[in-house]
Amino acid sequence: MAFATMSVPLMVLAQTVDPDSDLGRFRALRIEAARAVQASEWDKAAAASDEALTIMPSSGALLLLSAQARVGAGKTAEAKARMRDYLARGMVVSKSSYPQLSPLWDAKLDQQLVANSEPIGSFKPVQRHVALTVAEGLAIDPKSGKTYLSALSRGAVNVVNNGVLNPLYTLPEGIGAYGLVLRGDDLWVATSSGAVTKGYDAAKPAVAEVLQIDRATGQVKARFSDETTPRRFGDIFAGKTDLYVSDGQKGEVLRLNNYSGAFEVLIPEGYMGSPQGMVENEAGNVLVVSDYSSGLYRINLDSGEMDRMEAPANITLFGMDGLARYGNDIIAVQNGIKPDRIVRLRMSPDWKTISRADILVRGGEGLAEPTGIQVVANRVVFIARSQWSDVGADGAPLSVTPGPAILGEIELRP
Repeated sequence: MAFATMSVPLMVLAQTVDPDSDLGRFRALRIEAARAVQASEWDKAAAASDEALTIMPSSGALLLLSAQARVGAGKTAEAKARMRDYLARGMVVSKSSYPQLSPLWDAKLDQQLVANSEPIGSFKPVQRHVALTVAEGLAIDPKSGKTYLSALSRGAVNVVNNGVLNPLYTLPEGIGAYGLVLRGDDLWVATSSGAVTKGYDAAKPAVAEVLQIDRATGQVKARFSDETTPRRFGDIFAGKTDLYVSDGQKGEVLRLNNYSGAFEVLIPEGYMGSPQGMVENEAGNVLVVSDYSSGLYRINLDSGEMDRMEAPANITLFGMDGLARYGNDIIAVQNGIKPDRIVRLRMSPDWKTISRADILVRGGEGLAEPTGIQVVANRVVFIARSQWSDVGADGAPLSVTPGPAILGEIELRP
């Protein structure tokens, strides 16, 4: 499909999904399959789930629905094939939550389920910060190594000096700092009001801005917002010529041409459920966007054409968050599939296909709700423990002694 860049239109708050888009058709079929399973209409459930899987083959939810439909229809061999596909993609499932699948389990499937829960690889912890900040975005100066972190609990952009977090810029109460990126001497940060941030007031109008901050002085040089519709900015990416920011509330990706002027809609509402991380290829003419609810999308920045990417057989592309580029590969944070993991996607030269997926690290001590990510030389640095698991939906601490925010790194090889 092709999208021409357009001026930001006036839209209502509720997200509307195009029923003819991949996401729209997938969601409709998922609902149909789930209702058919509940009604014990096994043939209908199998047909709907199978059609949904032709759209998004790596969907764990649909693979499980398809397996349930086949168990109900007495097609045990076909149901086992669905479970093998599910487990081959590295996912786990609670047996107690799916008692209807109990006839499928055998020694091989049990062994794969256990293996999928075990840690893979390791990372080197390079920073620990005990203050409860809920770290979301990460930016590192590749020359000096200076580190900047965005914080949600008390909205701020922090700089790490001698291993200690210091506020560089503090936001008004109720507004958190989300995506963060360094370009030249300036930090660009996506900010939004939200319940997880101290002082949030749901009765007040929503606030979403991208700030350009002088990292030497902490002064705001420019502010960019869209007054035509309420937004919730999340991830941010500094492209070769333009800046990009995702809006998980509207399901849109906005572009700031030449880092100035007004936002334009690159990906309009209706095609992604919750866009997250973004990354360009080396030439800067292709943008890949992770949609938490449906996988990765490739956007040709010259033509505006967008295509959903297919997953290799050993992975699902659902639940991916931050993205970064290493050479021709994409390094992805995947925190929507448990255990959490950092994944390396080997891309074709034109970035149209993913030839292979390698798990760099999965689970293990210190990896909990990972978020921001950046490649620095031959290392990938990421927020390994963000502290999202230490707060409730309202941002209140769940413990009097929350765990630290942890930055980790993994050495990369071509």
